[in-house]
Amino acid sequence: MREYKNLSRLWTYSARMLWSDKYRPTTLDDVTHNHAAAAVLKKMIRLKKFCHFILRGASGSGKRSLLRIFLNELDMQDS
Repeated sequence: MREYKNLSRLWTYSARMLWSDKYRPTTLDDVTHNHAAAAVLKKMIRLKKFCHFILRGASGSGKRSLLRIFLNELDMQDS
């Protein structure tokens, strides 16, 4: 019976989750927009050379998602 309770709790959590959060990309390879910025961030991670950069774009273009993915791949984000 306990297994069914956990499944129902998981279902209600995912049902309440925003669509944008549920399908947000989790790696730089998953990014389907702004390939140029993703390529620059991948190169920075690969070479371990970091510089200052500004992400710009329209509201909802994925700037925060790119930054979160970048920090996750560097293991620097407090999740």
